[in-house]
Amino acid sequence: MAAAAVALIAAPAVALAEDGYTTIFDGSATGTNASFDKWAQSGPGGFTLQPDGSIRSFGGLGMRWYTLKQYGDVSLKVDYRDSRTAPGYSNGGVMVRSPDPIAPLSTFPTTWSYDWAGLPGPWPAAKHYESNPAAARSGDRTACTNVRPTALEWRVIECGEEIQVNDSPDGGTIDPKKTGSVYNFADLDAVQSNAVERYPTLGV
Repeated sequence: MAAAAVALIAAPAVALAEDGYTTIFDGSATGTNASFDKWAQSGPGGFTLQPDGSIRSFGGLGMRWYTLKQYGDVSLKVDYRDSRTAPGYSNGGVMVRSPDPIAPLSTFPTTWSYDWAGLPGPWPAAKHYESNPAAARSGDRTACTNVRPTALEWRVIECGEEIQVNDSPDGGTIDPKKTGSVYNFADLDAVQSNAVERYPTLGV
């Protein structure tokens, strides 16, 4: 299945990529292959470019997606800041492994199959994964084209994977999946994600 870096819901600082990485958002408004205008909005709400080169989301479940290139297997690095000042905690993410959300549904994958080699730590063990037509979660079914097909944001959510950005504490009714989790696939708590080390910077 083709993979793409399709959404940035956390705000990165203006920076160039480290050696071996390619910048896909550099904080500029226009003029480069990594500027804000090379990202398109998928679904409701939106993002505004801030004077410091970060982006801030507003309203709705929609997300930005990178329009210039689709990527395969990648190592992705994101700079983000939880600048919320109201009570509560921000909850966002970076969506990956999704088809182009505005492509015809006929081009979307109808099945998927891959082998995961496994890693030490909180990750799933080595396993063969494949789509399941009987699965309750739409993203695990044979196709992702039969659920809310006209809502672009749900095309991304149900056909891709979310890398969680959520530095809230564990417990209560707060989302238990913390920053760095691959949502519902490899979930980390606040200690495993090192969110506890970032608590002092929340709202800054």
